[in-house]
Amino acid sequence: MVESFIDCLINKKDADIDAHLWEYGTSAFAANLLQSSIGADPISIAAFKDSKCALDTNVLMNIGLEASEYHKTLKRLDTIFNQLNVTTGYFRVTEQEYINTVSNLNEEILKNVSRFDYSVIKETDDHFIQSALRRECYTYEDFQTFCQEISTPPKFIESKQKIVLFDDDPQLDSIVEIAGNDENKKTELNTIYKNVTGKDKRDAPLVHDVGIIAGIEYYRQNEKAFILSQEISV
Repeated sequence: MVESFIDCLINKKDADIDAHLWEYGTSAFAANLLQSSIGADPISIAAFKDSKCALDTNVLMNIGLEASEYHKTLKRLDTIFNQLNVTTGYFRVTEQEYINTVSNLNEEILKNVSRFDYSVIKETDDHFIQSALRRECYTYEDFQTFCQEISTPPKFIESKQKIVLFDDDPQLDSIVEIAGNDENKKTELNTIYKNVTGKDKRDAPLVHDVGIIAGIEYYRQNEKAFILSQEISV
């Protein structure tokens, strides 16, 4: 039975399983930090206190989308990161990936809203549109406003923890860019991704992921830093 369970986790490409694992993982992560913050585990609290957390594009989007299945889980980190003085932000390459991705999705949203009746739109299971509906979007203009609101990364996880652009070091962008053009690093990361998913990662996301790993490694030369992502390759 144990072998079957492990095979299911590793070899089955199931979105529901992935969602449950992400929910469990981030909940456990938050719970561990919360427990640490009240003194139960001083080793864990020391590992995260006064550190930097780089948020990946997928995490930024899920923080800003109320209908995302991961939204509430991520929001739990707001108080915890604030208490531990974790500086939460994103690299410039992540900002650009977020803006480009959301821009393309927004175009698709507005195209569908203009083509279909509200009775059809409200039945979609797309978490972007469902998030817009939770903000009481009804008219085309309402959806335009929603698209504008999510066009840039969120400023807070919830209400306490700010999300900032990591632009505090003049060398950082160069290091991220150079790493993103390193074919050996891209090949190594793609191999990890392919071993799990059975397919190659697209080049643009691969360049991004290699870049942010290099960025966080650069920060780690002088301080504690980590990446929060839903990507297996990161």
